[in-house]
Parts: sequence; structure tokens; C-alpha cells
Amino acid sequence: MLPVFFSLGPITVYSYGVMLFLGFLLGLFIIWKRSREENFEEEQVFDAIMMISLYALAGARLVYVILNFSAFGANVLSWINIIGKPGFSLFGALGGGIAGLYLQNLKRKWDFFEFADIVAVGLSLIFTLGWLGAFLNGTSPGIETDSPLGVTFAGVYQKRFPVQIYFSFLYLLLFIYLWWVEGKYRTFDWYSGGKSGAKPGFIFFSLLFSSGLFGVLLSPLMPDQAIILGISSTAWAWTIILLVGLLGIYLRSGRNLSTDINQVVSKTERSQKRRKRLRQRKKIRKLGSDIF
Repeated sequence: MLPVFFSLGPITVYSYGVMLFLGFLLGLFIIWKRSREENFEEEQVFDAIMMISLYALAGARLVYVILNFSAFGANVLSWINIIGKPGFSLFGALGGGIAGLYLQNLKRKWDFFEFADIVAVGLSLIFTLGWLGAFLNGTSPGIETDSPLGVTFAGVYQKRFPVQIYFSFLYLLLFIYLWWVEGKYRTFDWYSGGKSGAKPGFIFFSLLFSSGLFGVLLSPLMPDQAIILGISSTAWAWTIILLVGLLGIYLRSGRNLSTDINQVVSKTERSQKRRKRLRQRKKIRKLGSDIF
């Protein structure tokens, strides 16, 4: 691990902070590039992104401090000392970022989902480098393991699963996918519901759905916190994010729920009739073979 890149006198440069900063710069570049192509005003975009980032940072830090209150106590200065005591919560970042995104769109009278789609692509890249920074810093390792996949983190004797690397890799794949699908999802018949146009929001909710899916898949490798109905609270949180993303994709599509239900029922009935005819044919063949 490499929690500290270098120290120069009283100045210490932490890998976590550096990776988050690089992720923010690259993500900001992606957002600027795409928003410019969609004819958003550059100055307003930069102002909005700065405010959204502050909301996300505040949410990420606040939730992290709450979940690790024993390490911070009532010392408010330690809460805001992100350099001396680094640590952020992905759930807090998502919640704070979405709140900031909503408020900034409301203030500037933008279409929430149109701008949210642009932000989501850049955000997937920020998460990629953020999780990589967490790995270098040794933050949020997985459960103990004796398998060859285990990694020894600083201050921990037993090897643990490097779930941060898994998250980072999955978010990198997600960034590539979102970058590719951004210009194509409007042509998907299943999403547009056969209509001439498709509503924005597909990219934003795909980010939520994918994040939830990643968390659900990797939660068995992560330490349990509170257990609710036999499942860790983290897994429940990831599941909720997954369902919100899935529901959002469906609601933003041009599909009609009653029509889809009728189609499923019709297909089920046709399938049952087909199986019934096959059973009848088998009985007739068997009866014929018994007679002759």
C-alpha cells in the first residue's frame, strides 16, 4: 500500500487525496466536454459542478464521521481535517451529490435528467479513481482471507480481500460503457417504447443501478456492520440503490406498465398452450405405439 506519496517538512501528500483530486479533474473535464456539446453555458456548468461537489464532499464526510464516530469524537476540527484524517462514504457522496444536483438544476431551470446524464458519466470516472485511492490508502478493505487474492494492508496482520480494486475496475468498465451508450440509448426500442423520442435519465439511473449491483455482488467480501434480517446494512443500502436505478430506468422509458403486463401474460398463456399441445401429441404418439 502507499497511503503517503511523499512528505516535505510539515506537508504530507496522501495518495487518497491525490487520486480523488485527479478523479475530480478528469470527471470535470468529461462533464465540461459533454455539457458544451449539449449547449450548456460553460460558466454556469462550472459553478453548478463546484456546488454539487461541495454537497457531495460534505455528504461523504458527514456520513463517514457518523459511521466512525468513535474515531472522531466531538472534535469538530477532526471532522473537517480530511488531510490528517482522510475518509469518505460513497453513500454520503451519492446522497449529497444528488441533493446538490437537484438544487442546482432547480436554481438554473435546467432539465434535471438531461444534466444528470452528463454528470453521471464523469462521476463514474471519479468513483474509479476514488476507489483506487482507497486501496492505496488501505481504506475500506474486505474481509479476512487466506486465499491468494488476499492483500496485506498497513496496520492489518491478516490478509484481506482488496474490494477497493474490484470496485475501481468495475467502475472503469462502467465508465467505458456509459461513454459508449450515451449516444446510442435513444435508439433502443425497448427504452423509447417504440416512440420517436426517448427521455433523458437512462445514464443517470444506469449509474445508480450499476453501483447497486456492484455493491450487492461484493458485499459478501466486505465486513458486516449492522445485521438486518440476516443481511448486512451495507447490502441493504446497495440493494435499495439497485432497485431505485432499475425503477428509474423503467419509469423514464416510454413503456406502459399495463401493456407490458398484458404482453407477459399473453406470452405465458401462449407458452402454456404450446406445452399443452406438446403433451397431447406425446400422449397420442404413445397411444399409437401401444396399439400397434
